[in-house]
Amino acid sequence: MLRYVLYAALLATRLHGAIYAIIPDCDETYNYWEPLNFLVRHFGKQTWEYSPEYAIRSYAYLVPYSLVSNPISWIKQLSQYFDFHISDFPPYTVFYAVRLVLAILFTLSEIKLSKTLKFLNKRIGNWFLLAQILSPGMYQASISILPSSFALLFGILSTNYIVCYFNIQKFICSIDEELINLENKVTVSKDSDSEVEDLAPRTNMLLNLYKVSTPLIYKSFTLTVLFTAIGGFAGWPFSMVLIVPFVIYALINAITYSPKSVLKNNYSASKALSTYFFAGVSCLFFIPYFISQFDSLFYRKATYVAWNILSYNVFQRDELTGPEIFGTESVGYYLKNLLLNYHVLFVIATANFLTLFNRYQLIIYKLPLLIWFAIFFSQPHKEERFIYPVYHLISISFAQFMSCDTFKINCFMKFIKKILNLVVISSTIFLFLTRVTHLNTNYSAPISTFKYLSKVSNTNSPLLENVCIGREWYQFPSSFFLNDNQRLKFTQSNFDGMLPGDFSEPKSNTFEAIFNATSELKPGFNNMNKYNPVFVVRDLDKCTYYVDTNKEISSSDATSLEYWDIMYCEKFIDVDNSKGLERILNVSSFLDRFIIQPWLYLQSDLSTIELNRKLMQMAGIIADGRTMYDNIYAKLGKLRDLLNVNFGEYIGSLETNEFCVARKI
Repeated sequence: MLRYVLYAALLATRLHGAIYAIIPDCDETYNYWEPLNFLVRHFGKQTWEYSPEYAIRSYAYLVPYSLVSNPISWIKQLSQYFDFHISDFPPYTVFYAVRLVLAILFTLSEIKLSKTLKFLNKRIGNWFLLAQILSPGMYQASISILPSSFALLFGILSTNYIVCYFNIQKFICSIDEELINLENKVTVSKDSDSEVEDLAPRTNMLLNLYKVSTPLIYKSFTLTVLFTAIGGFAGWPFSMVLIVPFVIYALINAITYSPKSVLKNNYSASKALSTYFFAGVSCLFFIPYFISQFDSLFYRKATYVAWNILSYNVFQRDELTGPEIFGTESVGYYLKNLLLNYHVLFVIATANFLTLFNRYQLIIYKLPLLIWFAIFFSQPHKEERFIYPVYHLISISFAQFMSCDTFKINCFMKFIKKILNLVVISSTIFLFLTRVTHLNTNYSAPISTFKYLSKVSNTNSPLLENVCIGREWYQFPSSFFLNDNQRLKFTQSNFDGMLPGDFSEPKSNTFEAIFNATSELKPGFNNMNKYNPVFVVRDLDKCTYYVDTNKEISSSDATSLEYWDIMYCEKFIDVDNSKGLERILNVSSFLDRFIIQPWLYLQSDLSTIELNRKLMQMAGIIADGRTMYDNIYAKLGKLRDLLNVNFGEYIGSLETNEFCVARKI
C-alpha cells in the first residue's frame, strides 16, 4: 500500500513541477526552448552555439520534443473540419505539453528503477522514491529540456539495467552453486554405496534456467550501453563517463569468471566478450552516426555536435574561449547547491560513503558519484545543471543508508532508527516545501507577466509587435509565451556579453525552407562572449511593449518603466537586498500557511457548526475545545515572535520588486 501512495505522490509532484516550476537557467530558454519554438512556430532567438560556424548544439535532440506539438495541431484542424467550437490554444500550450510529457517519462523511469533496486535490499525502493519526491533538484530537473536532464532520464534507465545485470549475475552464481551441491550429493551417494537419487530432472531444470539467464545478462549490458549512449550522444556527452566502472567490471568479469560446476562446459568467455564488444561498437557507431546525419541536414554540412562540444569545452579552451569565460566558481558552489537541492538527503547520502559496501554498491552508484564529483568539482566553470545526471545516484546512496540492516542489531538501534526516520522525513518535507514554494512564488513573475501579455495583445494584427527587454533579458521564459505576431528584442543594458540574435524566418512551411534558415551563416556571432551591438535595438520607438523591473536603473540602461504605460506587474524577488534564510526558503510564509492559518480556519469552522440537541448539551466540552484552539493559536503566535526576536538575523528578510510589462504612452 505504501509503495502505491509513493507512486501517486511522485506523479503528483512531477505534474505539479510541469505546471508551476520556473525556468531557473537562461541557457535552457535560449539554447533549447527558443530553437524548439523555431522548429514549431518558425521564429525565435538564435545563440552563437547554433551558428553553423560553431555547431555545438544538436537539432536532432530537439526534433522529438517538437513532435509534441502535432496532436495540438490535429485538434485544431479537427475542430475546423467538424465545425465545432474550441477556444484557441494559448501560445504556451506546447511549452506545458512538453513539460507534462517529461514529467510522465521521469515518473515511469523512477518507478521502474525503484522496483529493480530491491536487489540491493527490500526496503531501499521506498526510500529511493521518497528522496526523488522530496528533492527540490529533481523537482526542477525532471521537467527541464536541458541535455543534462535528458542524460539524467536515460541515466535512470541505464542504472536500472546495471542493477538488472547484477541481479541476473547473482542468480547465475546461485545456479552454479546449486549444481555443485547436486554433484556432491551424487558423489557422496556413490562413495557410500547407497541408492543414488535421480537428480537429472533438477539438473536439467537448472541448466535450462542458465540458458535463459545468459541472454538476459547480455541484454542488460546492451541496454545499459544503449541508454547511456542515447543520453550522451543525443544529450550530454560527458554523462557517458558514469558507466565506465560498470563496463570495466563487466569485461573483467567476462574474462575471469569460471563456473565450477557443469556450467563450465556451457560458458564461453570469448562469446561474452564478443557480445559486449558488438553491443558497445554498435551503440558507439550507429547512434552518433544517425544523429550526425540528422544535424547535417540542418547545418548543411557534415556535423558532429558531440565532438564539437567536447572540443570546445576540453581541447580548444584557452583564455579567450571555453567555458571559463562565462564565469568561475569555487568548490563551495556545488556544496551549497547540493544542500539546497538535496538538503538532508545529500548529507545522509554522503554519510553512506563511510559505511561498509559490496561490489554492487561500488559499481552502481559509489564510483560513478566519486568520478563525477572529481571531474566537475575540479572545473573552474560550475553550473547547477552539471550535477543533474547524478541526482538519482544521490537518492540511491541516501536510500541505501536509510534501509541498511545496521539499525536492526538491537532494540536501542531500532529506537534510534525510528527517531532518525521521524527527523529525516519531517525535515525533508519542510525543506522541500519551503524551497519549492520559494522558487515558484518569488521567481514566477516573468512567466506570469508574459502569460498576461499573450492574452491581452492583438493576435490577429498582421503587423509585428516588438516586445523589448533590457537588463532582465535572462528572465525571458521563451518565445512560446509570445503570440505569432510578436518578437523579442533586446535593448541596451549593463550586460556586456554575447546576446542571442534571431533565426532567419523561413518563407514557407517546408523542410527545405527550415534547413535554409538553420544553415544560414549570419554575421555577428562569436564564441568569446564578446558584446555585439548588432543584436540590440537602439531606437526605443520600435518597441511596442517593454518588460522590466521597477528597481533603479544604471547609467548603461536604455530606459526605465517611468516612460511607459504599465499594463501589469507582479512581485519578483530582489536577490541583492534579500538576506538570510528568507532569500532561499519560504520560512515565514510556510509557518503562516501550513501551521498558523490552519488553526485559524479550524477555530472559525468550530463557530459555524450547527449543533444538534445532543451536542448542545455538551456545549461545555465544545467551549473547552475552542479555548484549547485559542491557546494553541496564541502559543504559535508567541513562537513566531520568539523566532523573529532571537533568530531574526538568520531568518532574514525577503525584499521584492515589481516585474512589469508596459506599452508606449
